[in-house]
Amino acid sequence: MKRSLGILLLVGLLVLVFFNSVYAQNKPFEGVTLRVAIVSTEDSKYLATGLAPRLEKETGIKLIVDQVPYDELNAKQLMDAAGAKTYDIINPCTEWSRQYMAFAEPINPYIGKEGFPNPEIDDIIPGIWKVWNPGKDIYWFPYQPDSRVFYYRNDLLQEAGMATPQIWEDAKVIAAKLNKEGSMYGFGYPGRRGFSMNLAWIPILFSAGGDVFDKDLKPTLNSQAGVDSLNFLLELLKFGPKDIASFGEFEHYGAAKEGRIAMGIEASGITQALESADSKVRGKMGYGLFPVKAKDVIRPNTAIMGGWSLGVANYSKNKDAAAWVVLWLTSKEIVTDWQIHGRAHASRLSMATNAELIKVNPAVPTIVETLAGAKLLFDGPETNELEEALVVPLSQAISGELSAKDALDVAAKAWADILDKAGYYKK
Repeated sequence: MKRSLGILLLVGLLVLVFFNSVYAQNKPFEGVTLRVAIVSTEDSKYLATGLAPRLEKETGIKLIVDQVPYDELNAKQLMDAAGAKTYDIINPCTEWSRQYMAFAEPINPYIGKEGFPNPEIDDIIPGIWKVWNPGKDIYWFPYQPDSRVFYYRNDLLQEAGMATPQIWEDAKVIAAKLNKEGSMYGFGYPGRRGFSMNLAWIPILFSAGGDVFDKDLKPTLNSQAGVDSLNFLLELLKFGPKDIASFGEFEHYGAAKEGRIAMGIEASGITQALESADSKVRGKMGYGLFPVKAKDVIRPNTAIMGGWSLGVANYSKNKDAAAWVVLWLTSKEIVTDWQIHGRAHASRLSMATNAELIKVNPAVPTIVETLAGAKLLFDGPETNELEEALVVPLSQAISGELSAKDALDVAAKAWADILDKAGYYKK
């Protein structure tokens, strides 16, 4: 009897050890606490309220989410890397990504490692992946890239018996016909002095077959395509707000949501606003690439890209757990769920056909198409300086102070001077 009892106790103990072992294997990071600083958007809200609790329930990892305004995030992360070293997961935008590599941990060893989420890299939009990870070392996994999109009121075009614009002349005719003084702008554009103004003009430059640099990195803003594209923008702005110099992203989003703009070009974030529950034009919109100058024009790119990614801090005391979480958050299933409940953007090819995401934002296929053909403005620390050097002459052209040719000559010379001073033209 005693012997039988002893055997039963031993068997029970072995079973308990077995299940504890299985449990430990399923939750290898049980009890680990990680911290991430992330730009404050609809994405960060869902991360904090939806994904972080799910992560803890499924893995036992507690993720503390610090939501930081954009204007403060870069300084906060740089100071943390130099001092307190609080964050395990870091959140660069494209402009900061090269600088942040200095304190980021390569994620290569975790890709394909047993027990770690499969990143399915082939599903990530190829152009996005190459921008974030140009070398052999993989530091970043994108979750919310963005760009510029062309939007138009599909319902108004149908009512007017007009087709979706394919070339510049189509767009000009539509802007003129749908423009109603005091009630409807034929064309919307972020004309307030700033980077948004630059980035919304460059797709028009591309649509004329132009580019920002040649193969030798010499600025080509003032090429014939550049001058033609800026002159065409000035033509379209005749059908836009009279106070275009004070018409920024915020005003543009608001006017478009209210149904006061027939078509325009803006950051891809406007699509979420146009399709939001409180938008007067929800379900009435169409989206696409900006019309080309003529049918035979081949655009070199679609737009300039930007956006956000996640990576592991090389000073984290829990690098393995941090890498697991980065791969989990940016995996196909989770990042799609994240965007369905967040900013409704796309980082993966599969998102272009995801019915649930498209229901939230019908512009997603266009966003994927745009990002697939987009590129960085400049891959170097001089990006902000180049942006600033374009802002002033471009705004002067919009205000009528300079002609399109003179404005772009000024900008091209400034860009060449910046890059020459930085040593890019050394022989």
